[in-house]
Amino acid sequence: MRKMISALIAVGISCMSLTGCSPSTPMGSDSEVKKLVIEIAQDELRAQLTTAMYAQISRIPVNEVSYAKLKAKAQSDKTAGETIEKVDEIMSKIKMSLENIRTDKVEKELKKSSSSAELRIDDKKVPIEYTAQINADGQLYVEVAGLRF
Repeated sequence: MRKMISALIAVGISCMSLTGCSPSTPMGSDSEVKKLVIEIAQDELRAQLTTAMYAQISRIPVNEVSYAKLKAKAQSDKTAGETIEKVDEIMSKIKMSLENIRTDKVEKELKKSSSSAELRIDDKKVPIEYTAQINADGQLYVEVAGLRF
């Protein structure tokens, strides 16, 4: 299940700031940034597991299967239900964290930082790169690259 993701994106709903609601440059080690990076990684791993499990259970080769679409029909489709059950079981046992976070670049005028880290998935470490930026609406915007499972 090795796949490289060029970029995945998440936007934090809340205004992120250390000084009221005037957002400063978010850093890769900020708790909200780390949380979003891990959520993006979990979503990508879930997507890859869904495709692999569906192909295994249905014995039909597929390129990509949507977790959300399978979940929606899990009650009426036995294969979809088995796939979702197996994916959820696997995901519930996986622990992810970010380690060895390094700030590679800070662009204060853009309110953007670039970071590198190791994504720990249970006992395996995967290199990861990500950016964090405050968008025009004052929301946190995170892009992740380099996910390989």
